[in-house]
Amino acid sequence: MRSRAAILPYPGDPFLLHYWLELFYRVWADEIDKLYVICNTPVEEKVVEYIEYLCTEGMDNKIDYTYIDHHIQHGDAIRIGLEKAIEDYVMLIEDDAYIFKPGIVDDCFKKIESGDFDIVGSKRGSCHEEILNRAKQIWGIPTDGLGDQGCNFWPCYFFSTRSTLLQTDRDYNSRAWVQGDIIAPLQDYVVVAPVVAADTFVNTSLQLRAMIPERRILYVAQYHAHPDDLKHFEQKSEYTPFDGKASWTHIGSLSSGV
Repeated sequence: MRSRAAILPYPGDPFLLHYWLELFYRVWADEIDKLYVICNTPVEEKVVEYIEYLCTEGMDNKIDYTYIDHHIQHGDAIRIGLEKAIEDYVMLIEDDAYIFKPGIVDDCFKKIESGDFDIVGSKRGSCHEEILNRAKQIWGIPTDGLGDQGCNFWPCYFFSTRSTLLQTDRDYNSRAWVQGDIIAPLQDYVVVAPVVAADTFVNTSLQLRAMIPERRILYVAQYHAHPDDLKHFEQKSEYTPFDGKASWTHIGSLSSGV
């Protein structure tokens, strides 16, 4: 029996959500069983009513809607979604990530369901160079090359089992370490720099790296938007939404709020 969930942390831009849900229902809603929307926003009451309407108007039980009347950290929204979900397999996605071709979500879930992989996701840096260098030293993960690189995973177009993500410390937020702190997943590495910062899901990514061997991880292109996308389009560059192979794109930086 299929058991798939998608978790959408959502900081309250109704225009993004309107477009996002239009694509969701038109393209890939049938490829999951439940969408958990964790709406966290201080926007005015009428906008909240409209957002709730967008999420519940169909009454097809496809969406589980949670409303929090203030912004919370992105990682906390992920945690709430994971704790609410009852499905075995989960996908993390963001409201500035758009899937425009059917089949890609189903294919990624099947890679996990088959038992061939424990993670399907995209590489990411988004942290202090000290973390990247230590991870490269331990796991041999490159930090250069086409597209996103690094030891971490984007919390978007990320697929795994719910139980795998709950085996971490469940702190999916951004965080920082100061000089002398120990980063346990990096083989108890002692921080040298005065401050070592990391974006959302980096702390979790390091824990997952320590748990799961490289052969059990399948990498997929994030197709992340870039300021030079027009030039990349003309050059027919790889790893852009214009390579002719993309089924989705992640615009980036639109999930910061309204």
